[in-house]
Amino acid sequence: MHEASRQILFYGDTLFSKGSSQNKIGQVLEAYDVHFKKSSHKIDASFLESFEFIFLEHKTRSGHLATFFELLPACPIIIVIPQRSEMLLASALNFPIHDFLIADDSDNYLDLLQAVVQRGMNRFISKSDLTETDQETEHKPYFDQEQSHTDFKQLYSLLRSLTDTVPDMIWAKDLENRYIFTNSATCKNLLNAVSTLEPLNKDVMYFVNRERAAHPEDPQWFTFGEKCPDSDRITIEEGKLCQFKEYGNVFGSNLVLDIYKAPIYDDKNQLIGTVGSARDITLLEETKERYLKLFEYSPDPVVVHIDGAIITANQAAAAFLGAENREDYYGANVFNFIHKDYRKQSIERLKDAANSERPNELIEEKYVTLDGSIRDVEAISVPITYGNKKAWMATFRDITERKKSETDLQRSLKEKNALLREIHHRTRNNMQVIIAIINLRSREISDPRSKVLFKEVSDRITAMSLVHDRLYESNDLSAIDFTAYLTHLSTYIKLNHTNVSERVSIEIGGDTAIVSIDQAVPLGLVINEILTNAYKYAFPDKQTGSINIVLTHEAKQGLRVSITDNGIGLPLDAFNDSLSTVILSTLVKDQLGGSLEYVNDGGTRFTIHIPDVEIKRRI
Repeated sequence: MHEASRQILFYGDTLFSKGSSQNKIGQVLEAYDVHFKKSSHKIDASFLESFEFIFLEHKTRSGHLATFFELLPACPIIIVIPQRSEMLLASALNFPIHDFLIADDSDNYLDLLQAVVQRGMNRFISKSDLTETDQETEHKPYFDQEQSHTDFKQLYSLLRSLTDTVPDMIWAKDLENRYIFTNSATCKNLLNAVSTLEPLNKDVMYFVNRERAAHPEDPQWFTFGEKCPDSDRITIEEGKLCQFKEYGNVFGSNLVLDIYKAPIYDDKNQLIGTVGSARDITLLEETKERYLKLFEYSPDPVVVHIDGAIITANQAAAAFLGAENREDYYGANVFNFIHKDYRKQSIERLKDAANSERPNELIEEKYVTLDGSIRDVEAISVPITYGNKKAWMATFRDITERKKSETDLQRSLKEKNALLREIHHRTRNNMQVIIAIINLRSREISDPRSKVLFKEVSDRITAMSLVHDRLYESNDLSAIDFTAYLTHLSTYIKLNHTNVSERVSIEIGGDTAIVSIDQAVPLGLVINEILTNAYKYAFPDKQTGSINIVLTHEAKQGLRVSITDNGIGLPLDAFNDSLSTVILSTLVKDQLGGSLEYVNDGGTRFTIHIPDVEIKRRI
């Protein structure tokens, strides 16, 4: 076959469709049989098999590349880029075995056509041009060459897919530290390159300087880069895989990389450059730094140990134990610093926590420092991994002074409780003396009305005395169980009105209410007046009945006391003019800040409401 019969295809719509372009191409390639087809022409194997060389125009959104390479994996194809577009070049790189022509507006690319076609013809010699002897000699190499190119294309495509889908940066450099390969992550996260083609034959400082020039107002915009050539040199000198940590500002933000680099060699074992990969560990390093600062500057002592042997500690631990340098007790057994009375329990607790893989509970122990001092501590141990080994991080807080203060406070409270109890006891006794005096004086009075008045005064003092009596017997000297108090008060009143109480019952129910002494005394006096009046006026002439006392206590509503009898009721006029009315009104409204409701209809019902029953503790 002669050169004039070789078929060359120009396939595309922009550069090859104009008549003037076709004439120029025909002149340049006059020795060949040139054909022009638009992209609308059907593409199949039968159509393409007659062509020995193809010029393929690649445009945005062009879908013909894959079809051509699939149908003719070994055919020489020139991809013509109709404009200078890095995006189109990057897209074409998915099909690695080809040449490029980048056209410009002046059609200068036509001058290169003849040289490109000649080079392609030399690389892909047609079998039909060989002599019979040559065919026998070249038969196998021809097909091996064809298969080799196909395999290489597939391998490169796989390599590109693998490297561009991983988040780590991957690259290769020649001996001049110029890139010969970069993946997408390297271009995006380090170089700010528009595609993986742009870094080729450029070193990292080209991109560093470009970024710095673009942001002259910010000297910290891009500080990464100067150490990279040094690590490349070290890798080449070592002649083996090396690990580096490189850091600096990239695009205005801190970047820390964990880098592995290794030398690469050609098929003759000649050193040709380096290959590297980098993982962004910025967040990990920042987190480690934060936790290291928390560990180092914590005011509480922190010790890390493996099976009891101390491997590290912070400065607070050294100060607590009394060591000048924390390294002085590295390797020592941490349990030796625990007081002997707590040592066995501490070891057992740690074993239990290790088996369950959960932190030890916060406990109180005693530690012994290097000078023999015994200190009270709160301690907690957390399981961690240290150097691929299971370890424990023990944190403890010196509470010696707090324990001492608590002990002093408890002793002081006991003393105050004893004093208050004694005061209540003396108050109750003094009231009993007053009651005894009143009772003695009442015996000297012959006027029945006066005797009644003396008796009422005595009962009122007794009502107050019972409050102090309950406080004296209570563990809490600031408040009393008001339900229990009412039981004692009602029993006392019944004993003083035996002529009525035998036929009138008293029932106490409802909620349990705890009230302070400030509330118990006036409230007790109020209930004393109501119960006394009920016995005196509600059940005349041997009439039987009952009195019900109900306590309702709600956190937001306060305390409500309802006292109801089923007697004849109290005369409203007489009640309003009595001393009891004055006492009730004064105590409920003025001292308790509450309200009193009175209903006299087929019996009597008093309702006392105290809006706030919060206990005001004085100690």
